[in-house]
Amino acid sequence: MAEHQTEQNEQTALTLVQAAAQLGIKPATLRMRYKRGKVWGFKRGGRLFIELNKQGEQIPEQSEQPSEQVNGKSVAENGQDVSKAFDFMVTENTRLNDRLDRLVTMLEREQVLRQQMQVQIEQLTDRRALPAPTDPDSDVASRLEDTQQQFGLLKRAVVQLVTFLEGGKR
Repeated sequence: MAEHQTEQNEQTALTLVQAAAQLGIKPATLRMRYKRGKVWGFKRGGRLFIELNKQGEQIPEQSEQPSEQVNGKSVAENGQDVSKAFDFMVTENTRLNDRLDRLVTMLEREQVLRQQMQVQIEQLTDRRALPAPTDPDSDVASRLEDTQQQFGLLKRAVVQLVTFLEGGKR
């Protein structure tokens, strides 16, 4: 019985453009109503057909509409979309986890470097600075004077040696 009724509906159904013209609305509006389940229709050969009653009014969604249809797509199509979305999410999650691991590793390296730098700074500040050589009371000033005197003596000795050697050659 239901098959006979479906065949009758298919014979009296109008194309989307014809039904929209009869109702005085745009085809896009009628298509959206079909997708939302406000009117009954079916697809055949890639074309959408809308069933109107004898007065040219929309027939509300009927129980004969295939139960496999959700938002104009079959359950299989919706399942494939969900599967693709899930696969994408798993891939994206893996990529983001890898990036997070790299960032954590970089952060740990940075923390180690900061600690090493802090230790070096503390060691430098713990060392006592040598007093300026201009301070007459400092040990450094006396060492500098001694070094300058020794250098002067060495310089005089070198000059005397050079003079002696040049004199011996003449």
